[in-house]
Amino acid sequence: MTVHRGLTNDVVLTWKEQAALLFIDAGHTYTNLRDDLANWTRFLHQNGILLIHDVVGSSHPGVKRAASELLRQGWRIRNRAGSIVAFTRRNVED
Repeated sequence: MTVHRGLTNDVVLTWKEQAALLFIDAGHTYTNLRDDLANWTRFLHQNGILLIHDVVGSSHPGVKRAASELLRQGWRIRNRAGSIVAFTRRNVED
C-alpha cells in the first residue's frame, strides 16, 4: 500500500494504477463528489468495490444526490456500515 497525500483533483492527474477498492471521503458537496466519482471510478477494477462515506444519516444532501445518481448509472448497493455505503457495478456477480 502506498499513501498519496494531496487534493484528489491533483493526485488523479498522475495516477496510473487500477484499484480493487476505492474509498471516497473528501468534499461533501454534490459537485465535489460528482467530480471525484468521474475522476476516480475509471481506475476501479471492473469487479472492485466503491466505498462512499456520509451517504447515510448525514447532513450532506450533495453526497446523497451523487450516490443516488450512481444507482441510475448501473451501480448497486452491496452493503453498508454506519454512514459508509459499498457499491459495485451492476454486472458484478454475488
